[in-house]
Amino acid sequence: MARKAPLTASQIKAYRPNLSESHPRDRLGCGDGLYLLYTLAGTRSWQCRVRIPGADSLITLGEYGDAAEGKVSYAEARRRQVEAKRRLEAGEPPSQIKFGMAAVRAVAAEKAEKEASGLTFGEAARAWLDADAPNVTEPVRRRRETWVTGYLQGPLGSRPIASIAQAELVAAAESPLSKSISGRETKTVHRSLAQMIGQIYDYARMTHSELQNCWTDVHLPKLVRKAFPVEHHPCIVDPGAFGELLRKIHEFYLHCQHPQTGLVMRLLPLVALRVGEVVKGVWDEIDFNKAQWTIPAKKMKMRRPHIVPLSHQSMAILNEAKKFSGDSEYIFPSVYSETCEHVHGNTPGKILERLGYNTKTEMSPHGFRGSFSTMLYGSKLFDKDAIELQLAHVDKNTVRSAYNHYDWLLERQEMMQIWADYLDALRGGSTQ
Repeated sequence: MARKAPLTASQIKAYRPNLSESHPRDRLGCGDGLYLLYTLAGTRSWQCRVRIPGADSLITLGEYGDAAEGKVSYAEARRRQVEAKRRLEAGEPPSQIKFGMAAVRAVAAEKAEKEASGLTFGEAARAWLDADAPNVTEPVRRRRETWVTGYLQGPLGSRPIASIAQAELVAAAESPLSKSISGRETKTVHRSLAQMIGQIYDYARMTHSELQNCWTDVHLPKLVRKAFPVEHHPCIVDPGAFGELLRKIHEFYLHCQHPQTGLVMRLLPLVALRVGEVVKGVWDEIDFNKAQWTIPAKKMKMRRPHIVPLSHQSMAILNEAKKFSGDSEYIFPSVYSETCEHVHGNTPGKILERLGYNTKTEMSPHGFRGSFSTMLYGSKLFDKDAIELQLAHVDKNTVRSAYNHYDWLLERQEMMQIWADYLDALRGGSTQ
């Protein structure tokens, strides 16, 4: 479809608006997003439409009329339209882009606002971290501290919070895309940072009345670049290849210097837990009478308590672990207690690499969950809800999850024993 050519000044001057009591406003499209708004009260003002993530916004450019009368001509409206788009691209929110006397008033208000509060971004971030600390777990608190220090403090920390442009906030949120303070390739940290920045500003506005109008109409998660494509954890799903892995793990256990690490590797395929949930396990979570491992909500990714039925094989490993745990509260205490009280979460990955597996492309510690899920789904012996609940996955059907509290415990007890027996068969040489 051909693009409509912009109107000329004479065409605009000749236009007669359609106004009445039932139709008190009329708008003339002048092309390229420029409009002339007519009202029944007799006002005529220029507006231009601009695109912001998720919506359109209108910016007022001034009252239509002759420049000699202090009003805005068609040519001046076009100039202001270009200026408005430039300022928008530079990071100014649409609500702050003003012209004429409105611009003068806005500049004065902004100056007064900055003078009224010398609050820096770093001070606001610290206040928010301290205020929200009781509402989050200790690992989340430490991660927030690390991200604020590593990603935000440098470019924003000493800046007055009211003077930081949107583009600078977006750049700070996107900084993990080009660096990683943890040494690992960053995937979605930038979106979490964008949300954190928004929460910091929300808290600053709530606690400092002079900042009520500071940065209220922009949502950073919509502005930051998209995350990298999701890379799933590699896992082995071929029964024969998985049996070979189990044999290598058992051989490693028989000859490893520290039995705790070998026991961790033997237990991971049996319980389908995340690595952190296994290595941070404590004896108080194990019920030897019921053969169950109950992990509290604060340790779980989805913040829900999780019951793991334990097979005979899993119980045997735990009983063996008791011989090496001493008086430690942890099931798998670390032999390097000066750095970590339990076996480190990176240890299983390093062991897999020693066994000859590429943890990026072949088999990762988290991949034991994928192997468990894939092979059990393929067997078609168990209900998918039992499998998903064993993996501690939350039902995406929010209505059903709100009413369905069945825990599939008996079925999962049977499933975990059959799974453990199947792994024994695979380790013994079966390929089915």
